[in-house]
Amino acid sequence: MAQRFGAETDDDVDKFAGLAWNVGPGGAPVLEGVDWFAGTVGQVYDVGDHVAVIIDVLTNVGNHGRSDERQLPSRLAEAIPAGHAP
Repeated sequence: MAQRFGAETDDDVDKFAGLAWNVGPGGAPVLEGVDWFAGTVGQVYDVGDHVAVIIDVLTNVGNHGRSDERQLPSRLAEAIPAGHAP
């Protein structure tokens, strides 16, 4: 998933093609079998070449904390090339 959504760009490929998903809160796509959460935008900060967004998490929706699933360590995610050049 990290490779597909991090290293690919919607300019070139439909990232959701072939994936099972449903419509979530606010119309957002929610992938089946993946932990997720939803929220509203609380604050936005300009942090240089990106924008940091602080959200207020909705507590009555989502599939939180499936401890039986391994998470992607950040050290492995660092090796994924960005879909867009910096």
